[in-house]
Amino acid sequence: MKVYRPLTFEEHFRVGSLYEAKGLHEKALLAYAHAQKIRPDDSSIYFGLGNVKLNLNKLAEAEKNYLKAIELDQEVGIYYNNLAWTYIQMGLLDVAKMNLNIGMGWDPDRRYIYLDTLGVIEEKMENYDEAERHFKEAALVIPLEEVSGLIEVYTHLRNLYLLTGRGREAGEVDESLMELLEDARAIKKSVE
Repeated sequence: MKVYRPLTFEEHFRVGSLYEAKGLHEKALLAYAHAQKIRPDDSSIYFGLGNVKLNLNKLAEAEKNYLKAIELDQEVGIYYNNLAWTYIQMGLLDVAKMNLNIGMGWDPDRRYIYLDTLGVIEEKMENYDEAERHFKEAALVIPLEEVSGLIEVYTHLRNLYLLTGRGREAGEVDESLMELLEDARAIKKSVE
């Protein structure tokens, strides 16, 4: 009879992250709960739980988990970014912006993430010129290897152009998006 060892915190967390990435929310929650039992004061668990709850549109629960992650480790910028997304969904745009700026202060090397989120906030506040400026700056400073991030920024920019009746610009962004998707597929094939 083969004896199996229990999974480590890292293994449970990795499984949860994989399930989260595949949109298997209930399985992700279960894996994160196992990891949480092993290390209840690890901020990354609350961040993962917050992400799943945000994806499930359980905004109060997402907020609670992100705030717990920040309480445990207040110097992780991405925690504030995702908390800002929760507040965007709640319609608390000023609170979202405040948290976003805190996060950007802790994580200046990845400011493209925060610029993209800031663009979304400005768009929702109907500050369309500011939103466009933030999306374009994010696209300029994002590292080349962050293809999925660039696709997200371009998608937000495209949506802004459609919202503001700028179909020609939206079409140009569509062309760029198609090229990016083709490049991403080619890279994926070369790695396999």
